[in-house]
Parts: sequence; C-alpha cells; structure tokens
Amino acid sequence: MTATAARLATVIARSIAPRRPPTVSAWADENRILSSKGSAEPGRWRTHRNPPLREPMDCLSARSPVRDMVLMFPIQFGKALSLDTPLPTPNGWTTMGDVQQGQQVLGDDGRPVRVVAASEVFHDHPCYRVTFSDGAQIVADAGHRWQVVDLARLNTSRREAKRRAASDAQGGAVRVRMPLSTDPAAHRQVLTTDALATLYGNKPRQSRYAVEVAHPLDLPSAALPIDPYLLGVWLGDGSASTGQLSLHEDDAPHILQRIEHAGHAVRARKCAADVARASRCITAIINPRNCGKPTLHGLLVGAGLLGHKHIPVAYLRGSRAQRLALLQGLLDTDGHAGANGSVEITSSLPALAGGIVELARTLGFKPVLRWRRTARKDSARITFMALRSSDVFSVSRKLQALPLAHSERGASAVGMRYITAIERVETVPTRCIAVDNASHLFLCGREFIPTHNTEVLSNALGYTMCENPGPIMVCLPSEIAMMKWVAQKLTPMIDECPAVKRTLTSVASRDAANTRTFKDFDGGQLYIEHAGTPGRLKMTSVRTLLVDELDEFATSLSSGDDPVAMLDGRTSAFPATFKRAYISTPGIRGISRTEQLWEKSDQRRYYVACPDCGHEQPLQWSGLHWTPDGSQCWYVCRQCGVLIEEHQKTAMIAGGKWVAENPTGTIRGYNINCLYYQLGLGPRWLDLVQMFRDAQNDPAKLKTFINDRLAEPWDDPAMRAVRHNLIADRAEPLPLRPVPAWVLALTVGIDTQDNRLAVHLLGWGRGMTCWPVDYIELLGDPSETAVWDALTDLLLRPVDRIDGATLRLDAGLIDIGGHRGEAVKAFVRRRIVRRLLAGFGATANNAQVLGKGKLVDINWRGQSDKRGVHIHQVGTVAIKHLLYSWLSADADKDPEHRRIRFSDQLSPEYFGGLVSETYNPAKNRFEKKRGGPRNEPLDTWVYAYAATHHPELRLHRWTKADWDRRESTLLAQISADVPRETPPAPHRPAAAPRGTSSPPARRGGLVDKEWSIR
Repeated sequence: MTATAARLATVIARSIAPRRPPTVSAWADENRILSSKGSAEPGRWRTHRNPPLREPMDCLSARSPVRDMVLMFPIQFGKALSLDTPLPTPNGWTTMGDVQQGQQVLGDDGRPVRVVAASEVFHDHPCYRVTFSDGAQIVADAGHRWQVVDLARLNTSRREAKRRAASDAQGGAVRVRMPLSTDPAAHRQVLTTDALATLYGNKPRQSRYAVEVAHPLDLPSAALPIDPYLLGVWLGDGSASTGQLSLHEDDAPHILQRIEHAGHAVRARKCAADVARASRCITAIINPRNCGKPTLHGLLVGAGLLGHKHIPVAYLRGSRAQRLALLQGLLDTDGHAGANGSVEITSSLPALAGGIVELARTLGFKPVLRWRRTARKDSARITFMALRSSDVFSVSRKLQALPLAHSERGASAVGMRYITAIERVETVPTRCIAVDNASHLFLCGREFIPTHNTEVLSNALGYTMCENPGPIMVCLPSEIAMMKWVAQKLTPMIDECPAVKRTLTSVASRDAANTRTFKDFDGGQLYIEHAGTPGRLKMTSVRTLLVDELDEFATSLSSGDDPVAMLDGRTSAFPATFKRAYISTPGIRGISRTEQLWEKSDQRRYYVACPDCGHEQPLQWSGLHWTPDGSQCWYVCRQCGVLIEEHQKTAMIAGGKWVAENPTGTIRGYNINCLYYQLGLGPRWLDLVQMFRDAQNDPAKLKTFINDRLAEPWDDPAMRAVRHNLIADRAEPLPLRPVPAWVLALTVGIDTQDNRLAVHLLGWGRGMTCWPVDYIELLGDPSETAVWDALTDLLLRPVDRIDGATLRLDAGLIDIGGHRGEAVKAFVRRRIVRRLLAGFGATANNAQVLGKGKLVDINWRGQSDKRGVHIHQVGTVAIKHLLYSWLSADADKDPEHRRIRFSDQLSPEYFGGLVSETYNPAKNRFEKKRGGPRNEPLDTWVYAYAATHHPELRLHRWTKADWDRRESTLLAQISADVPRETPPAPHRPAAAPRGTSSPPARRGGLVDKEWSIR
C-alpha cells in the first residue's frame, strides 16, 4: 500500500469512527459563557485561568473511571452595579460606567483603594432598585452582593440578653450559657440582591435587613486656600456678596478667637442699624485692608465662592480634621443642637445644602435632607444624630446640649441604613469591579453605601447535557438555596450557552418539560431538588448526582432518614456508570459531612514547585509569613527556606499538579485553599493576612476564615482538648473499686435503649470532684422484668471506699424517652431505689440543669396523683458544656487537682463515648460525631450530674459544713469497725458489649462477672 493510500484509509477510518466525547474542561472552554450573576470574570470560560480546576472537572467526564468525588474548596467573589451608580473617589466622583482598572475609589473603611479589575458592560440582566431608610436608592443586578445586618437575629439576641439580665437580677443558680452578642457586627451576612428580594418580605413598616453606615473618610490633608473653619463660618453666617460675617454676640467671642488663632486679623463692631433696632448681631471683617494679609473678600473671589455659596470638592476630600473644622464652622453659626442628639441646620441654597449633606456623610454621619416649601423661598432642613464626643460643635453651649451616649437601639439606628424596599425594575446596563482591600467592599452612591464587589458543578452539568446525556440530579440543602442556584447559575447558563439551550426539548415557560426544577433534554432529564423534605429525594433514579454545599444538609429529615444516604440510593440503578460529586466548604470538625467523605478519599492536594529549588509542595497557611504590622508577607519554601513573592504564584500554579496523599482512599478527593486564588479572582495574600489578624479575638470570624478561606474543618479550641485519646491518657493506675477515700457521695444516670440499660455510677467529692465508679450495660429488653431486677440489685449494692467506709446511692435519674417510657415509669413508681427520678433531655438549649417535675399519673377521680411519677426536664446542652469545660481545664493540671479523675480500668469505648459529641454553634446544640462511638457514656454522665440537683440532695450547693458532716459519718463507720457482709450477686445473664463476648472481670470492678465493666 502506498503512503497516499494509507493516509486516505486513516482519514476514512476517523470519519466513520464514533466521536470520542471531549472532557468537561475542553467542553467548557469551547461552549461555556459565564454570566455576571455568578462569576468573578464574566465572559467565555477559560480553564487555564484557574488550572487546579481542570482535573476535578475532568473526573466527571464520560470516559473517566472516577465514580465518587468530594471537593473542599474556598469561596469566591464578584458582582455588578448600574453604570450610572455614583462612586466616590479621593478626588471627587466618578460612575460605575467610567471607572477603570488602576483608578482609586473609597473602601468601606474610608481609605482609598485601587480598582484591580473592571468587567465589561452586561446587558439583559435582571435588576432591582434597593431603597434605604434615608431615601438612598441603588440599582443593582440580581447577583450583586451586599453585606447586611440581619435585624431579626439582632433583635432576638437583644431580647434574650434582657431576659438573661432579668433572670440574673432575681438570683438563683449560675447557669452555663452560650455566648450572646448584641453587636450588629456579629449578625452580618453577605446576600445577593435576588436573595434580599426573596427574604425581605412585605410586612409594612418593618425592615429585615440593614446596611451599616460607612466609616469616616480617612484621607490626607489638602492644601486649602481658606481655613476650613473660617469658610464654614462664612458659609453659615457670611454675606454672599462680601467677606463680612454676621455673628450672634453670645457666640462671637469664641468664633472670632478661633479665627484669630488660625492666623487671621479680625475687626468686629456693631453696625448703627443693629444698635438702632437692638439687634444682638455683631459684624466682623476678616483680614481688613492694609493689615498685611489677603482679605477674605479676595480669597472668596479666588475660590469662586463669592455670589455662589457652596462647598468646593477639595474641602469635601480633605483630612478628617479639616472636614470636621468646616462642619464646626457651619454649625457654630447656623446649627441647632437638640437634647436627644439631633443636629439641625437649614439652607435655602440647593448647592450648599447638598454639600453639607455630603460633608456629614464623609464624617460617618447619616444626614437626612428634607425640603420645605414656604411662601417666600424653599428651605432645606438637614438633620442627623450626634453625641457630645463627636465634637460637631466647638461652641460650648451648643455642644453641651448633646447627649453623652445613645441607647442601644438608638446607636443601631444611627449606625445603620434600613432597607425599606426592593423592587424589580427594567433591565439596565451593569458592570462590576474588584477592589484591593481585605473586605472587598467599596462605597457607592451619593450616600456612601458599602457594597461588595464554583463553576465546577455548572460545567459538569452542561457537559453531561450536551455530551453524555442521561438522568441528572442537582441537589442543594434548602429550597431557598435551590431557587437561588436556578436563578444565578442554571438560567444564565441556558440563556448564554447555545450548546446547552439546543439540548432542551422545550424552552416554553408554561411547558411541563421546562419548569424551574425540571428540564427535559435530548437523551435525559434534569431534576433540581433540595434536601429539606424526604419526598424530594425519593422515586427518582439518576446516573449523575451533583450535590452542592453538602455541609449545609440537615442531620436527618422529618422521616428520620439521612438525606445523603437517600441521595446515594438514587444512583443504584446505574452501578457501573454512575457519577457522584459532592462540593462544599467544610463545617465543624467531627460533624462535617464533607470532612467525613474527605477522610475516605485519596486526599489530593495541589503541589507546586518552588521557583528557587524546585521542591514540590502544597501551599499551606502555616507556610505564609508576615511582618509584625502585617504590611508585607511571603511564602516560605519548606525545603530551602527561600521567600516566595505572591506574583510568582501564577507561574507556580500553572505548572502544578494534584498529588494523592492517601492513595488507598476509596473515592477521589480534592482540597485547595485561598492561597491559590489567582490574581484578580480573590483576595491577595496581604488581604488574607489582615483577615486572619482581625479574626484572632473573634471565634465566629476565625471559624468563617478557616471554613471559607482555608477550606478546612473548624476545630473548636474548647473541643480540641477533649479528644478521646487525650482523655484516656489522663487515666490513673487505680482500680475502679474500692473507690478513693475522697469520694463522699454517689449518683447514677441510666439511659434506656430497646435492648439494654446503660448505667453510669459517679462518685463525688468536695468541690464536685468526680470519679466514674462504673459504666455498665445491662442487656435485656426493658419491657421485661429481668433487666429491672438486675438494675435494682446493682443500685442497692453498697460501694466500698479504699479506707473501709461504705457508700450508698444518694440519687439517680433515668431516661424516660424512647420506646420504653411506660416500663421506666413503672420502675420509678415502685420507689425501690432512693431518690430515683425520671427525666428526658430538654429541647430548649437554655434549659435548667434539672427542671421542676411534672405529674403524669392521675388517680381514679381523673385528678393528678401527687404520689405518682414526676417527669423532669434535663438541661443537656448546659451540662455538656460544663463537662467539656471541666475536661478542657483538666488538660494542664496534675491528677490530684483535676475535676474529673479516671481509672485506667475503663475501656477505650468509654472514653470515646464520653466525648462522642461536638458543639454546633449554628444550631446551638451538641451533635454526635460522624462515625464516632456510641454516646451513652456521655448521656448517662449528664443524667448522673443532673441527679446531684435532686431537690432533697442539692449536692452542688453543699457547703464545707455539709461535706464535713458527710465525711464524719463515713469515718464513724470505720471507727465502729462493724463487719459488713456483701450480699452475693444473683445469677443473671451476663451483659456484654454489643457483638462481643463478655471479657473477664477486672480487678476493682464489680465483685462478680455478671456485668461487663466498660
């Protein structure tokens, strides 16, 4: 065969061979168009702009063997405002349409910031008009982000704080409470305009969200032709056609003295006309002729102010001291102070009134301008709230009229603009910018309003619809999140990607094949679901499952099912071809679903080469170093120690690769952090350093930084010291029984399960020092009598101390929840065991340790039986906080000084179960760690501690005299030296840990081996 014939055969073979589908990244580069609603860089998708995304995306390609994948990625940013939106700058004003990359605007802290990126102009995007309580209006697209304060949560916190204060004022036992903040900053969140419109509600005269008033502008001093205080005095009480001032005789001495101190010559007198009509006005001329200084008249002419009173831009962008002096001059002459903190000034000149309003805003106030129509001339009334410490007046009599402080609610009202309306408006051209500061907030509008500047799932979805069709499900944690994803991700992708739109069988809005949560396309169907109800996750079989924000999913549904387990079952009909991807920032260590999947994965991290020595390593936060003031930072190579500048990371990331650190993992896992942000797509290293430094004294901010920026699970410092292996290391080489001589009282906590009773016997010493005497599981159905007989025998048996004294049970509490509540009530009703209470964990997280008992039995008359069973609520959250605080505080103490001391004869399962839960601040409760041991040791410890609060015992309130009395009684037993007989244990079925045989009895446990000691 000739070479020509061979080439022809190759061409024919390629033309008739089935087309190999491209990878997800190749499809995205060719077809994907990014919308401003969900992207920092709208326009055509470019995988090379963010190289670490290529491999995770390609794992979802049709030819990839990967079936399960988990991604722990940090958050991103970027949205758009209307082109005519005014933007304040250090030199005046510009608009969103005119601002360019490299220019300076003003950040939310009042300082100049550089525009590091400016997008193209976007058209045909849904837009909203956001109206604020002071009349300000901003037009933004649906995806624009706002940093707002949730007023509903803030008000709830305030009410709870007042309730706590009232409760503390009444006295009573000290409770362990969760931290509570009434600071608006603690209730900030970032929401899109679309989300604000959805969540805002329509209740009259109520605002759900507010935007905080910007900080005063922080600008350098400006070279001003006229002293700012003098200019303020002239603008307030000066002649518009001359340089003369007309001052009130009470204020004139102070005002003229201040002008003289600024280096001006002053000549003051009373005009004959003022004397004739007994006016209290004094006329002053500043720098009169022949005084050797430029006259005020000449200075005003040179500044273009004579005959046209207004505040020049240079004065509005001077230093804070210069702007404050200008405002003082205006208010000292023409201002009024109210006792409630209201400051008022009037003007009939529109240009001057607008300048005064802007001047007040640059100083951090929230002025309101109202025009009043009068018979002679319209007048503007400008008001704002201020305190005496703000120094807006320099005249003493006016300054002293202001209050020293606002009320809590008044301070919030002064410091926030309430969102009063969000209205859908006609689409207008929009644009977004990114600014170079830590918060990514810049000021917009004439009112100086602060505002904000993972496409893997969307690319995988578009690729599947076009290249590998089949049934697909996209699942989000809640209905609101689902609707936001449809509006910000799915709909723009369909509208702007012709390849995706062509696959749909219908684009009609009223067609059943094209609804918000269901799309029928060629070769497949798309289901958009949320994990809020079980019905959304049933009766659907899919080949591709894409799950976003996995850690926001509920622990369990109303049906008791695990939502993730239900989702996994949706792909069972495609055992060989299914694809499942879970994308999320992690949450709290121990209960994070993303962390649990990550632990099972091959744990891939993105390795980059050091530009100096070539050593490959992942970028980690511990490798970032900065100067003490945070003004400079570098990454330090772990191999050679060279300092790596941030501008070098672009080339490093381009040449990087994913490396599996756990090759035996059963699923594919990817983790990357904020240090990999490409320039222009996220905060710079210095910004991240400042965020980290600012968060050091705020656990909530630190948690957000670690979760959202480092993409790591949050490890609560209080929980870090109570890991089961650390607790087990504190065990002392002492037998469980006989108990130490410092143990003076006994309580018991009992948990009821369907097939066993878990019994936790605790010994207590002075200061509520605790010694776990036994943790025992009695196997048997509580609906039968055998297990209750065994429990009776166990609780009535005395406990020996090492010195020969004998202890008997003082009180106990048994769980009445679950399926065996009637059996529990029957046992308690018999009153065989002294001070045995029935109880259950309270739903409220601020419940008392032991609530007041409630009668549940009735007599033959149908009345409450006073001799019946009382049910008590147990404050489980408070007790668990107390237990973990004790365990944490014990970490650095010697054994004899610890609050809780353990014997080394307790099993590893016991220590694991004692700390098997972790605190979730989002839900304000404790949750069981995923994959951890059973939590019965913890629950029974809680019940045993609650028993110390028995109304007849009140062990936690014992004084030194009470403890001395108990110790004397026990020592009297020893001195009497009366021989005691321990009754033999009845022959009972041996209790054992689940699924194991009974271990041999250990020294110091129960006398016989009828119960397994754990």
